[in-house]
Amino acid sequence: MSIEKIEGKNATNQPDDGSESTNKFVSSIVINLAVAFVALSLFSFLRPRLKQIYSPRQLLLDVMFPLGKLPHSFFAWIIPAFMANDDDVFHYAGIDALVYMRFLRLCVKISLVLMPYGIAVLLPLNYFGQGGLHGLDKVAMSNIKASSSKVWAHVVSAWFYTVIICYLLYEEWKIYIIYRQEYLTTGKGHQYAVLVRDLPAKFQNEQGMKSYVEDLFPDQIEDVIMVEDLKTWQTLIGQHDSLVWKLERSKAIYERTRERPTHKTYPCSSELDSITQHESDLTTLQSKLEDEVNQEHPILPCAFVIFRTLRMATTAVQVGWDNSP
Repeated sequence: MSIEKIEGKNATNQPDDGSESTNKFVSSIVINLAVAFVALSLFSFLRPRLKQIYSPRQLLLDVMFPLGKLPHSFFAWIIPAFMANDDDVFHYAGIDALVYMRFLRLCVKISLVLMPYGIAVLLPLNYFGQGGLHGLDKVAMSNIKASSSKVWAHVVSAWFYTVIICYLLYEEWKIYIIYRQEYLTTGKGHQYAVLVRDLPAKFQNEQGMKSYVEDLFPDQIEDVIMVEDLKTWQTLIGQHDSLVWKLERSKAIYERTRERPTHKTYPCSSELDSITQHESDLTTLQSKLEDEVNQEHPILPCAFVIFRTLRMATTAVQVGWDNSP
């Protein structure tokens, strides 16, 4: 019994040959590559087929975005997406998309700048660090023997990497400021709009509210927009979007099978031509929407006040508009 215990204890204390860490690393790489490939393949497959989701701006713009002319083959969008002109992305997709694209480029740029020193200097020093480790751990900093002068290479790399990254971030920030200033000087109304809530009854009309804010901010008010209760409108819009989706789906089925799809409005009703019925329902719904636009709607106790400058809009947010209790 004692011999078996000693043998079991020795078996559990066998030196690590590094295979465990290597296997974990390889497994992680394989899993991540598989997930990335599936995600990219799914996106490349759906991108040209669901333009209303992946490129809705192109459906609204009069001028086609240059990236919209890409072929529909798999992965044809990757290189042109990274090579897209900043001005095109800014004007067609907005400043948020531009910042995100430049952030991805910055990550790639940082990796390419830091990689040579890591591969040419740090990895060889770690590998021959005489720390007695095996497997993937042999190329880690922990493989360097204690009190070895080779550790200074990592100290230098820490300072070197910090300086390089800070410099790249500084250069990127300067470009961001340029586009940010250009965005703020376009003079779009929503940039200078302030939402005012909890309006008293006497100001729940456009004329009364506009007179009040013009007295507070003379010659600084561009417009006042009262917020209306549009629950009925929102319901009709939801029905409209649902019908449009059904109509597009029916037309897609017809183009693929050359057979007009049918459906039943009720379980026991007769079959109806889906395309004809959806088009008829859309026409009826469009008339309801036009009638709803011309109707008076209840005014909610809030309004959008649009200022002429961003500075005044910012000031209006920070000041008290009424000193009454």
